[in-house]
Amino acid sequence: MRSTLGIRSSFPLEIESETPNTLELRAGWSHEFESEGSRVARLAGDMNNSRFVINSRALPRDSAVLGVSLILTPKDNITLLTEINGEFNREQYDVSVVVGLRYEW
Repeated sequence: MRSTLGIRSSFPLEIESETPNTLELRAGWSHEFESEGSRVARLAGDMNNSRFVINSRALPRDSAVLGVSLILTPKDNITLLTEINGEFNREQYDVSVVVGLRYEW
């Protein structure tokens, strides 16, 4: 089980356009309550009913969560999204990039 506590703030951007554009910043603290990792046991799909077990490594308890988004609306019916998210702790870091396009008709 995991929880995240943080803050998100949005700022309108004045770009040479009459349509709304937004910059969004996020920062938070994430806490993992299950520190021992997980154990997954599966029954393989063969006729011998063989099993295998996968043990994951221990999960870091606390992480910093950061993100930034840029939402552009070049026309009334088109929205462009660019988002970068990161999660950082003592043992590892994860970074993701999201790019999206929405067209409304």
